[in-house]
Amino acid sequence: MEYEMIGPQGMAAIVTMLAFGLFVPIIAAIVWTKIKKEKFTTVLLGAAGFAAFAIVLEAIPKMILFSAKNAVGCFVRDHAWAYILVGALLAGLFEETARFFVFKVLIKKRKNKETAVSYGIGHGGIEVIFLLATAGINNLIYAVFINAGLFGTMVEQSAMVDPNAAAQLNQIAVSLAGLQFTDVLVSIWERLGAVMLHVACSIIVFRAVREKGKQWMYPLAIVIHTLVDCIAGMYQVGIITNIYVLETMIFVASLAVFVYAIYVYRKMPAVYKDEDDEAEDKQLEDIKKLGL
Repeated sequence: MEYEMIGPQGMAAIVTMLAFGLFVPIIAAIVWTKIKKEKFTTVLLGAAGFAAFAIVLEAIPKMILFSAKNAVGCFVRDHAWAYILVGALLAGLFEETARFFVFKVLIKKRKNKETAVSYGIGHGGIEVIFLLATAGINNLIYAVFINAGLFGTMVEQSAMVDPNAAAQLNQIAVSLAGLQFTDVLVSIWERLGAVMLHVACSIIVFRAVREKGKQWMYPLAIVIHTLVDCIAGMYQVGIITNIYVLETMIFVASLAVFVYAIYVYRKMPAVYKDEDDEAEDKQLEDIKKLGL
């Protein structure tokens, strides 16, 4: 089978996807932590939170509800509204719980509000790397094989093991041949919206953990995340069919949440203080009053 060569425009699009997905999150994390004098470990914990909760733990109920042949799984797969809602709710529940757990347990002594943004950059940044950079690397490898005339051999070897895998490789070749730079720009635009959402939800959950009387903001973050992911779910089941409409809706929704998070961020004190901190401050004030 003859495969269409990947031209300069297609190769440039692939390299752009790879470069953006790999370098932009890292540079953003470095710049933020340097300017704000933040601990880089907070960014790393954000990345670890996403990996542990969104990739590993979330996979367990997903396997039961979307793959297993049981009554619940069949119901979810057979009803579009259930498929959308369950998928979106799992993402919201696990990712916001990751933030809650890290803030409450792992970095409970980090009380400056910049911590929330640092975590959000790590959480959203590793997702960018996981999706865009990984896709860029895979596409670059496939493109090189196609242009070198070796892709057919790869497909033939795959067909011996799994005919479905060979069919998927053929589809990848077709997609790469038709890849436009605008396709990559749409992916980048979508990821920018996702990072805004992750930073925004991190701010919301951070306030829920650190401030008395604001615990309701944790479930609020779950609801917000679920609603935004429902938009993506509607595309998966065919309710929304235009990719540009989809990404515009997600970006606008994420931007709205981000604007709200900026309002929340400005309402937060520079550093949260617990009862021990407040008692220590009071002692210092008393000492100053006594002239000691």
